[in-house]
Amino acid sequence: MKLKALFLLATITLFSCEEEYELTIKSETPNLVVSGEITDEGGPFYIRLNQPNDYNAYSLNNFRPKAVEDAQVSIIDNFKNLYSLKEQEYGVYKTTSEFRAIPGRSYSIQIKTKDGVEYESTPELLKQAPQIESLFSQFNKEKSIDRIGWNVNVRFRDRPSTGDFYVWKYKGIYEVYSECPKIDFPPCQYQTTCWKIVESTRVTLLSDKFINGNDVVQKINFVPADYYSPFTLEIAQQNISEKAFRYWQSLQDQSANTGSIFDKLPAQVRGNMICKTDPNQEVLGYFFVKGTSRKYLRINRFNEPEVQKRIGIYNLNFPKQVGDCRRYYLFDQDVIGQYPSGWGDGRGEN
Repeated sequence: MKLKALFLLATITLFSCEEEYELTIKSETPNLVVSGEITDEGGPFYIRLNQPNDYNAYSLNNFRPKAVEDAQVSIIDNFKNLYSLKEQEYGVYKTTSEFRAIPGRSYSIQIKTKDGVEYESTPELLKQAPQIESLFSQFNKEKSIDRIGWNVNVRFRDRPSTGDFYVWKYKGIYEVYSECPKIDFPPCQYQTTCWKIVESTRVTLLSDKFINGNDVVQKINFVPADYYSPFTLEIAQQNISEKAFRYWQSLQDQSANTGSIFDKLPAQVRGNMICKTDPNQEVLGYFFVKGTSRKYLRINRFNEPEVQKRIGIYNLNFPKQVGDCRRYYLFDQDVIGQYPSGWGDGRGEN
């Protein structure tokens, strides 16, 4: 079937266009779901294999996946180099820490289940992502207290060669606090600072069809003024294949009516996986190959005078919980008791 996709393209001024393309959509019950990626950053990388149980293409909320265990999983490049993965846990397969994809090479994944069924992906070329020149935030003044915050933008220069397709995703982290009981004698024996991690549930997509070789400014995220601690963002700018771009775009087109790619979908979008044993067998998911550039941005939310003013007007005091923050947030998997490694000192450009 033919679907129409809307590209939001950004330079100093944003352009938009419509383009028709062929998209293969299947609705049969798949026998395997593959998810994972490799990049030109350091490993390890993880590939997850699931087999749907009681699968309903129209109700992913009732989707209960079953891990595919004891499979043989390998990554192969166009020079016939073979990299074997080891099963780390149920249905999750891991590369070595030394593995790193090389720009200019094509990669595919090969899977053989313990039942002897063989799967593979079509080759994906790794194109190096241009470096992020800068990240910057712009405060967005809204009349409603729950809609004020910061638009986060990325600036980079697209390469002169045509056919670049970009995807951005982010991870955020900010401090959450508790306080010691008033009856406690000093010094306080509790940990009162923890960190909450926020993962992006959507991605931002861009084709360089109308911005080729130009300086690009692209809005990629919004950080709300819903808490007073600083918010640190890790932005990943990734160069992907055209097929991967179409895959993400079709998922977003379908989820536009529901709000999430994990909500109900009218049909399933086929990725780059095929079954060698039975070409008619449905396989879902995608094996991504991405050139990646990362940068960090720190937003000092309470330093914005408008935020201070509105917090005063609405008498928002963000009450703290009493006791050790690790115990209070014990059942919140997104809250950790130690600042994560790899984020430096948490300072960005703002």
